[in-house]
Amino acid sequence: MLTLPTHPGIFVIVLGNMQDGGLPHAGCRCANCQRAWQDPRHQQYVTCLAVVDTRLPSPLVYLLDATPDIKFQLNMLGDLLGAHATRPGRLRQPDGIFLTHAHIGHIAGLAQLSKEAMFVQQLPLFASPRLRQLIHQTVLWQPLVSQLTLHDLLPHTAVNLAHDATLTPILVPHRDEWNTGTYGFLLRGPQRSLFYLPDIDGWSRWPEARSVLAQVDTAVVEVGLGGLLDATNVLPADVAVLTNVGLDHTEILGDTVEKIAQDKSGIIKTGQQVVSGCTQASVQAIVAEKAAGVGANLWQLGRDFAQPQRSTGDEWRFALPDGSVLNAELGLPGSFQAQNAAVALAAITAVEAKMGLSVAPEARQAGLKAAQLAGRVEQIQSAPTVILDGAHNPDKVRAVAGVMAERRTAGRVITVLAIKEGKAAGEMLPAVVALSDELVVTRFLSKGLWRAMSPEALAAEAQAINPALKMTLEPNPLAALRLALAQATAEDVVWVTGSLYLVGDVRSYWQAPADILWALEANHD
Repeated sequence: MLTLPTHPGIFVIVLGNMQDGGLPHAGCRCANCQRAWQDPRHQQYVTCLAVVDTRLPSPLVYLLDATPDIKFQLNMLGDLLGAHATRPGRLRQPDGIFLTHAHIGHIAGLAQLSKEAMFVQQLPLFASPRLRQLIHQTVLWQPLVSQLTLHDLLPHTAVNLAHDATLTPILVPHRDEWNTGTYGFLLRGPQRSLFYLPDIDGWSRWPEARSVLAQVDTAVVEVGLGGLLDATNVLPADVAVLTNVGLDHTEILGDTVEKIAQDKSGIIKTGQQVVSGCTQASVQAIVAEKAAGVGANLWQLGRDFAQPQRSTGDEWRFALPDGSVLNAELGLPGSFQAQNAAVALAAITAVEAKMGLSVAPEARQAGLKAAQLAGRVEQIQSAPTVILDGAHNPDKVRAVAGVMAERRTAGRVITVLAIKEGKAAGEMLPAVVALSDELVVTRFLSKGLWRAMSPEALAAEAQAINPALKMTLEPNPLAALRLALAQATAEDVVWVTGSLYLVGDVRSYWQAPADILWALEANHD
């Protein structure tokens, strides 16, 4: 069950943040899903919000979307819903459900409202006119429709949730197979506002983005490629965050870290709080010049907040820009991830100062400990240990090699390696070769325009660094993985690195190809 603040008010509760299938996925046996099957603590529900008003003796409870996980999400709200007035052992039904659009992850939970399950009575359901019409007229939904009261949601027309709270649907661009439209919801409360947007095809395709987001208190938006010409620059932002800069996407952003830094610093705007985790002196100078030039305040890692200090194992000490100190265990290993964590904590501090919010130290610690990132120093099996890491530029490879060296035991390191054409292989290889006892050189399967270096060319560069290194060429990535596993003992480590594409390819060893989210195209040349 949930724990809310003791003072009455209107609260928004995140009931899920996963794609339409949730975690675990049906029919999936990948490492993440198997872990979730075995331990319910790792299960994650489909994206959904609840809006609750606890100022009344019987709180008002509204759901934004009816997901496939609705029965679990309603159970999370059990204390707020309370007992059903006339049906012993049952929860009271929510006070209304608002649908964003017609995709299955947002409407499948309606089936759980029928008489075979929750058996709601005249539950208010709000949807776009076309979606409301489809629900009303589709034969399969007819038994349920009699249990609902259907209401049209019109764009930019507010619905009253309370005397001082409204929910306004805003049309956003998203694939629309049934011409129902897709809504984001602008929630205005007595003191704060929020915009809920579970799906969008692209910020640049939404002309209203700036005007809508200017009305809300908080929005977290991830920048795409680079910064200067990124589509998210159309959005207002109070805080800008830059992490370390490496040689990546050089064909677009530039062939030096300084050129890339110039592009990335394009996200900095007047009046912002800028948080920089950049460590190169030349890049720091570029970021500082940009911030000063537009009148933004800069917090620089190592100057305005300290480099994190390791306490024991994966526990680190973080000194924050406001003078506070936090000790936290990291779910992501390595000193470079500790630097990223320090930047994230500084960004939270900036948001607190800008918004007048407060994030409890316990919440920060829990978030850092729970953080995981597939394909980044990811251990996917044991005995032998297999580490998947998609490091694909010199800085990333050196950082990951450092983590591998720290955690190395008595066994050997057998590396499965592929690198994309055009990458700085000559600068990546020294760290790989130095750590590896054996090298299996392969290629990833073609991904549209992206092709891997030939194994022969890559092996020749590695051989030039260490002619004595034991090396095998196997152009098929899955065969290369199987070869490495066959050569490994239980004490050894198999390290798959050099490309996220390679990591994606070899995942099919643990995860059926049909479950992989991107298509794999065989490379026959």
